[in-house]
Amino acid sequence: MSGEYCVSIMRHAKSDWDAEARTDFERPLAPRGERDARRMAKWLSVQAFVPEQIVSSTAVRAVQTARIVAEALGGIPVTWRDELYLAGLDVLTETLAQPPARNWMLVGHNPGLEELVEFCDPQIRARSRFVKLMPTAAIYAFALTPTATPLAPGCARILAHQRPKLLV
Repeated sequence: MSGEYCVSIMRHAKSDWDAEARTDFERPLAPRGERDARRMAKWLSVQAFVPEQIVSSTAVRAVQTARIVAEALGGIPVTWRDELYLAGLDVLTETLAQPPARNWMLVGHNPGLEELVEFCDPQIRARSRFVKLMPTAAIYAFALTPTATPLAPGCARILAHQRPKLLV
């Protein structure tokens, strides 16, 4: 892909710790998580960088989040990637360097996503008023210009940030 592209990085919405999931991977969304995912999708739908595709972890809570967002954005396609479950910075930057569309979304987990946001903009924590950069369902949108792989720290320009608690 040539030219600038946008990636919206979203942490899965709030999961249900009281669910009878056998493993962390199988933990579903809580009712609050479902509501937050819909609210964030609504916010995203009016932005200039509406995703055309989603790349998501296959963990249940990420799948549910991605499906809610995809449906709210008109049924955009979702690609499921097992390696995004609790992925580290190396896997996440490799994923970021291979955009599937001009505007796309990555749905995953902390602590990797928080590390990715700081990788994209190393000064973001110093400018943030929040201790936690990626609470559940938070989105950071970045503009990137493709360069040689691997990507370097500071490779992106922040376009927007939103979290459910900031939406009225």
